[in-house]
Amino acid sequence: MEENSIGKFIWVRNVERLNSWNKVVFFIHLGLLLTSDVYNYFNQVWEVFPSQYYVFINHIASLPILGFFVYYNASVLKKGNATSIPRLKWLLAINILSFLPMLLIYYYWDLVDYSSSGIMMIYICAVGFLFRFPQKQVIYMTLFLSTVYFGMLFFVQTTYDLNPSLYLNGVAILVIYFFFSRILYQSEYEIFESKFKIEEKNLILELLNKNLSKSEKKIRQQNIILKEQNKSLDNFAQIVAHDVKAPLKMIQSFSEEVSVKYKNSLEEIDRPLFDYICKGSENLIGIVDGLYDFTQISTKGELKFTKVNFDHTINKTVLLLSKELNANKVQVIIAPGFPVVYGVEELLQNVLLNLFCNAIKFRRQDIDSVVELKHNTGEEGFVEICIRDNGIG
Repeated sequence: MEENSIGKFIWVRNVERLNSWNKVVFFIHLGLLLTSDVYNYFNQVWEVFPSQYYVFINHIASLPILGFFVYYNASVLKKGNATSIPRLKWLLAINILSFLPMLLIYYYWDLVDYSSSGIMMIYICAVGFLFRFPQKQVIYMTLFLSTVYFGMLFFVQTTYDLNPSLYLNGVAILVIYFFFSRILYQSEYEIFESKFKIEEKNLILELLNKNLSKSEKKIRQQNIILKEQNKSLDNFAQIVAHDVKAPLKMIQSFSEEVSVKYKNSLEEIDRPLFDYICKGSENLIGIVDGLYDFTQISTKGELKFTKVNFDHTINKTVLLLSKELNANKVQVIIAPGFPVVYGVEELLQNVLLNLFCNAIKFRRQDIDSVVELKHNTGEEGFVEICIRDNGIG
């Protein structure tokens, strides 16, 4: 499990904590060398307690060793990801073994002068607190610490019968170390696992935000293009509406002028023809205006709703198609009293035009065609318009 990125990160953290510990021990030994060892030298303490002399030698020898490992550990940590897990393991092992001579001297002094294993127990607790080892390495460290602890007891010939508390304390501290180390490693692994998952999610979110920014930029560009296209369409619709309305107005104007000028010269049956031309031209102009207004929906998103006299709209549509309706014998039955509705008159007229044209186009040949228009006023003022024909549809 330690071979993955989380395990490597834990091993790096072990080396960082170890290097901090080395610095602390370096300054502690330097302080003891300048204080207690100087005091012991001038007060002949070494003659009474020879073990104190070995402690002095330990302080002298430990300073260059600790200084070297502080520098070397820092140089390895600077390489970051380039450092492999096996190298980090060997680095920790060498550091721990370098402490062994100092540890043995302190432990020997503690046993001989005070019949205590306190220093060794402190060392075991420090190892358990500093390092986060997986189960395999915890077993190795437990065996190593057990060998050092009980080996020194045998070396100074302290048996269980002479001091059973030393043996019981050793067993207790080693058991505590074993289980405490496993708990610490598992806790740290879960913490870093959660941290890496959060970083991974943050990275995904960052990528999504970048993609979103790109999409928003594209949308803004498309909106600019769309606005230009809508502007062009609006201009085109204006031009087309003007060009179509111009000849219709001319037809309407000439028809009205001819109707007035030759009114008395025309026969009674021919006079309504000019009225049809004038009204048809007027209706077509209205339809063109309505179509232009309809183009504004796509370009500006606006519809001009007004009150519409539906009776008037139906009559204008029937008048516009009167020739086709009469030629195809299509009878239009309009129920009286169509209400005023709220809408766009030109669009409503276009709907009626389409429906009437369909009735003409898809009529039955064996019977006369009939188009029937009715209305119902429902709840809340809604008006239902019903249009029915007897065609083939």
